[in-house]
Amino acid sequence: MIEIERKFLIHPDTMPNLDSGISISQGYLMRGEDRSLRIRQYGDKYILTFKAGKGLTRTEIERPLTSAEGEHLFKTSVLDAPIIKTRHMIAVDSHTWEVDVFAGENAGLVIAEIELSSENEAFQFPDWVYREVSDDPRFLNSNLACQPINAWRNEFQALLA
Repeated sequence: MIEIERKFLIHPDTMPNLDSGISISQGYLMRGEDRSLRIRQYGDKYILTFKAGKGLTRTEIERPLTSAEGEHLFKTSVLDAPIIKTRHMIAVDSHTWEVDVFAGENAGLVIAEIELSSENEAFQFPDWVYREVSDDPRFLNSNLACQPINAWRNEFQALLA
């Protein structure tokens, strides 16, 4: 119910070795100040997720959907073009990092996320972690759907310089 998550950019020069990942399509059904409702497709599975709050700690509630429900929502109710990404899981010490390699309008963006049990929990920073963007709203997936990297590519490239 409570998600504590930190996000980091990965610089193209320090990309970790990535094994095969899982393809994800994700669209937003509602988006408001500090809250969103999204649908995510992993293969033939669909998940509906509500998120609220801002900062490192947010409320997250997920529910599975049937294929018919998921397909219907993607076809009729998604606000913007879906975000397309491939998720890779990398174990580092006692944590698992989710590394998302984005495609489409967000191509070139690679974000590593780590979920923690408290905001102050210690964890090992892999050498491929480049810059923290946990507090930068541009890197929320809900914002990347309506303001993809292609809309502000020069600013994005400057963050990687």
